Amino acid sequence: MADKGNGSIRSTDRSMEDIRLATKEISGIVGLITDISERTNLLALNASIEAARAGDAGRGFAVVAEEISKLADKTRTSVKNIMVLITKTDTAVNTGIDHVNETVNVLNEIVGQSNRIQLGVTKLKGEISSQSNSLTNVSNELKELQSLAESIETSCQEQKRTSEDMVVSVNSLSGNAQELAQSSEDLNRVSVTISTVAKTISTIANSFVTSNR
Repeated sequence: MADKGNGSIRSTDRSMEDIRLATKEISGIVGLITDISERTNLLALNASIEAARAGDAGRGFAVVAEEISKLADKTRTSVKNIMVLITKTDTAVNTGIDHVNETVNVLNEIVGQSNRIQLGVTKLKGEISSQSNSLTNVSNELKELQSLAESIETSCQEQKRTSEDMVVSVNSLSGNAQELAQSSEDLNRVSVTISTVAKTISTIANSFVTSNR
């Protein structure tokens, strides 16, 4: 948009320059008209002098010379007014050209700032994209950590179940050991009883053998 405005203002600048050049040409033409008017006035003056010398015979010519002189005066006055207008126009055009040049400079500065802003935005977009990629990588790493944590949790649960099974097994073995200990005590008592009975039987048998002799 700024480039388009800059081009439009430069077109205006060229148009005003064309007006300024046309004004100079008009000034030249007006100068030529002024010169013709002055010469005409001079010729009318000479004609009036010659008519005065001619007396009555030159009265008609004197009237024509006077009208020509008046027309020359009016032409000179009009030319002066035109020159004043041309001067004002030339001044206004020059002022307009200066303003246009200032506007062009401002627009160039705006375009420069716009380009710098665009470069900054492009750089910012690149940084945002880079940060987005970094965040994506971090997110993926967090997902991996979460998966690892879940794996560890599963392993811990399995170890817990294994430990519980081991506790049950140990408790079972402890119960069996107690039963074995109890059985051992019972066997010991039975063994003692059997030993006592055996001794008693042996004693009785020995007594019986001795009596029969």
